[in-house]
Amino acid sequence: MLYSRKILLIILILIPSLVRCDNDVSIQNEGQGPKISIESFYPDSGVVGTMVTIMGDNFQNQRDISKIVLDENEFAPYKVSEQEISFIIPETIAEGTYEIKLKGENTDFKIEERFKVFSDVRNVVNEDVLSYNYVLGTQSFDPKYSFTQQDGLIETANAILDMGSNILKISLNAQKYGLDFNGDATSLIQEHPSFKRVLDMPFSYYFFWVGTHSKWRDGYTEQERKTDSTLISDLTIYLREEFNQSGKQFYLGHWEGDWYLLPGYDVDHKPTDTSIQGMIQYYNARQNALEEAMRITSNSDVKVYQYAEVNRVVDAMEGKKRLTNYVLPYSNVDFVSYSAYDGQMKSREQFHAILDFIEAHLPEKEGIEGKRVFVGEYARPAKLLSFSKFEHELENRDIMLKAITWGAPFILYWEMYNNEVDNNEHTGFWLVDHTGVKWPFYYTHNMTLLASQRWVQKFKNEFQRLPSRTEYLDWLQNALSQ
Repeated sequence: MLYSRKILLIILILIPSLVRCDNDVSIQNEGQGPKISIESFYPDSGVVGTMVTIMGDNFQNQRDISKIVLDENEFAPYKVSEQEISFIIPETIAEGTYEIKLKGENTDFKIEERFKVFSDVRNVVNEDVLSYNYVLGTQSFDPKYSFTQQDGLIETANAILDMGSNILKISLNAQKYGLDFNGDATSLIQEHPSFKRVLDMPFSYYFFWVGTHSKWRDGYTEQERKTDSTLISDLTIYLREEFNQSGKQFYLGHWEGDWYLLPGYDVDHKPTDTSIQGMIQYYNARQNALEEAMRITSNSDVKVYQYAEVNRVVDAMEGKKRLTNYVLPYSNVDFVSYSAYDGQMKSREQFHAILDFIEAHLPEKEGIEGKRVFVGEYARPAKLLSFSKFEHELENRDIMLKAITWGAPFILYWEMYNNEVDNNEHTGFWLVDHTGVKWPFYYTHNMTLLASQRWVQKFKNEFQRLPSRTEYLDWLQNALSQ
């Protein structure tokens, strides 16, 4: 590692952890109030505005817990329920380390594990540090709830920005956000005020679902080729010209591509040679149009890429006809997104083998350095984990680390707000739940991204350059493994 150990040690203290509390040692009942048990709190550090959640039992009576005390600073809790107390670090709190007390009418409870408050670095780092690829991010598709008067697209984009991410993945389909618009993708981002506003936000990396269809299954017609080529060409030219001098990067892709080869989600379906050839032609038509549009707008610093998304890679490794082994080798796409649900719970070695398999089937391409397979979707939803915040953070961070240790250029959690409801119950694909609570894995992203900015800025100050991808991922792995 080329960076200094001193920088590493300084920054590691910023990475959040879920603090398990020992009820016999960490919690002191200083009065005669109702017995309260405290299991943990998360995160153990933050900046002004960070929401801290204390998990335990018997918090239900507002009169019993009326104040949060950080040393001599007293303020009201944000939310109290039977098993959780949340509070937000107020602007009056200075940088430092604090003891947490829960104060009530008759009793005080002290948590001996201390909480660290740090300054927010986003306003003091260089522009190239803000636009650095920090790899970790999330996305917004069809959010099922909201908390503001803004539409779902604007609200979730702001939430992702507030979390500290400079990566945004969305659909160029207005209906996904409850919005009305008739027109193609280029017209949408040119004319619809919400999409225009999102593209003007300070995101550096945009991932778009755009122009997805499976009409090629029965053969790719000349008219279909022209329609797809025109869409991608017009969109690429607009992005390159409109955002020139911004340095933004745009990735044009789609949802899980193997399902387009397997109609009706039928894993026993055997794709025909016609459908496989049609899919190859579809990708190549889009790629050729994109590259010609890049040539026409060669003076722009905006980069536009195409990606294919695969999702049945384990099937392909078993020899079944899938996108990875029957389409990718004959395509000329720039990147591949892996929707990782078929492999995310496998061991680290098995997960790496899946990513290696995808990369091995992707033809070489000049002008793109490093690995070209990223994790476009992964998640262990809360419902599968009995809505345990602790398990949700641990299992999702473990998947994140599998992708980091392989070297994925982007790792995108599904998603900011949940998009699935089953029998009137939220499935829990979320970082912020339907009650507005930020789950621990939100803070894993939030504090890691803030710590990453600090580290990259310190690295640049020391070495007069930005860290390489390998240097950053080495640091990120060490930080998240603590």
